[in-house]
Amino acid sequence: MKTYFEGDLVQNEELNKVARQRQREYHEITVPKAALDSYLEKEWELRREYKRSVRLRKKKPIDELLEDEVWLLFKGMGFIEMNKDRNFKIRAGEVWKQVDVFARDEDYAFVVECKAGSVKGVSIATKDIREIADLRREIVDSIMKKYNDRSIRGRFMIATRGLKWTREKERLAKRKKLIVCKGTDLDYYRRLVKHLGSAAKFQIYSIWLPREKIPETITVPAIYAGKGREKYYCFVIRPEKLLQIAYVHHRRSTPEELLGSYQRMLKKYRLDKIDAFISEGGHFPNNIILSLREKPTFRRFKKEKQAGEVVVGMLELPREYASAWVIDGQHRLYGYADNERKSTASLPVLAFEPLPVDRQARLFVEINREQKSVSGNLLW
Repeated sequence: MKTYFEGDLVQNEELNKVARQRQREYHEITVPKAALDSYLEKEWELRREYKRSVRLRKKKPIDELLEDEVWLLFKGMGFIEMNKDRNFKIRAGEVWKQVDVFARDEDYAFVVECKAGSVKGVSIATKDIREIADLRREIVDSIMKKYNDRSIRGRFMIATRGLKWTREKERLAKRKKLIVCKGTDLDYYRRLVKHLGSAAKFQIYSIWLPREKIPETITVPAIYAGKGREKYYCFVIRPEKLLQIAYVHHRRSTPEELLGSYQRMLKKYRLDKIDAFISEGGHFPNNIILSLREKPTFRRFKKEKQAGEVVVGMLELPREYASAWVIDGQHRLYGYADNERKSTASLPVLAFEPLPVDRQARLFVEINREQKSVSGNLLW
């Protein structure tokens, strides 16, 4: 049987074990005392001495540290299968391509080339851009055959740290359909994942995969109502579905602006409290309020009975990352990000058809200004 992958892939608890190794800046080994001098000559450091052996360590080279950093980013984004180590290859036609980071979830398989530099001012090499781009088609073909799934989406990235990108090379990478992820971008993405958990994946996708259709169509029963320009839909949805299209930042943000928006709009301590509340069986009966970026598709039921201007039907939400701005209920929604109930709980939603920016702003201010916190003592 023809093989398409060489090397180990890990899932579930094995992912966590590999993550713990990749979080370390040093390689560590234990060797007999008699071999100590030979290892010290190879730049290993003495860490601990035992009766018959010694514990040594050596700092990982900069290219391996970058690979670990990128690998851990994808792990934090919730990818379900990844390469175990640096000995992973994918067949590309008649050749084998060594892959620094391979990460797969239900819909995407990312192939990442990592390049690190230690000399200031050195640019990414054009050949590195062309090499991975020229093998794209063959690599995607191998991924589809490996998983026997023609729908899986192969996406390619060049991640760098310490290397300069010229405009010409960025344009080349864009033409070759490569995602460019620089060192500063990685810093912001890593902090965003720490803040939002796996829900950060869809916010990052809005930058990596602009205007790309999400793989699944999200359709829910809904009530359509409203007057004038402010038409809206009322429906109930699973949190994991809504997280795919929701956002709280300006959708054309840079990685720096993305992180800043989420840190301002979503307080980590509140997300943690809501996560705990949900885990204890709590739920929220009040609506999440959205403004949709595009008018959705709404199909009336054939035998619906209108009550005034209220119509019942099936609502198909926009199939685009960052297409539903959360006007109110940000913490309630993102509190589900890494909670196991995100696939079973239900959230009530009121979603407006596209509103002018000034009306979105006024509505946001009105809701947040008029909301008052109520003392728990009133329950008595």
